[in-house]
Amino acid sequence: MAVLLNMDSRQRCFLHAHHSFGRLPDAVDTVIDAPAISKHHAIIEWQDNEWTIRDLSLNGCWVNRTKLTTNYQHPLKVGDKLYFANP
Repeated sequence: MAVLLNMDSRQRCFLHAHHSFGRLPDAVDTVIDAPAISKHHAIIEWQDNEWTIRDLSLNGCWVNRTKLTTNYQHPLKVGDKLYFANP
């Protein structure tokens, strides 16, 4: 099991094997209520023995301040910092 830690609120988000993030409450696993967040912003998945993130948004996702290519599976590792829509 993996967990994300919100550095501002200190809240933990326990991830499903296919975990979606976005602004649309009935369509995502974790709602991020902010105007810059897309309805379906990103997906984190466990596949082939690694966690990956895929940006589905118009406003972008960053891992360790590196902007992700939209709709590309980017591998994650322990300690990575994720930013949704704003680094």
